Amino acid sequence: MIKAINLKVEQLPNLSVIDIQYPNFTWNVKGANEQTAFQVMLSVDSHNVYDSGKITESKMTFKYTKKLLSRSKVCFKIRLWDENDEVGEWSLPMNFEMGLLNGSDWEAKWIDPEVNIEVNDRQPASYLKKEFNLESV
Repeated sequence: MIKAINLKVEQLPNLSVIDIQYPNFTWNVKGANEQTAFQVMLSVDSHNVYDSGKITESKMTFKYTKKLLSRSKVCFKIRLWDENDEVGEWSLPMNFEMGLLNGSDWEAKWIDPEVNIEVNDRQPASYLKKEFNLESV
């Protein structure tokens, strides 16, 4: 039975973080001589579901054409049809997250422990330390 394996997003494995708003998905084929069609199911932040429907193509790549936003959590899976037009089972799901895409997404403040800096003098690296207690869960 045909199955999509080795799923990747932008050539990266599961649980990656990407900054491509319209990513490419790729996969390999197992269990058949030829892939004749594929279908992609994708969810964004666990609720916005996209279904490509059956796409009659032998290529093992798919470009998502809806814009993904910063911090989105995406999960997708793929199923394939073989040379006899028999559909295989769904692939294992693959997950990735969108990084921070805009300057306004960044909220951190720069840490600069140096009070006086001599630009022309070589100085050792700064040492930063913060003590805190962890509460048991």
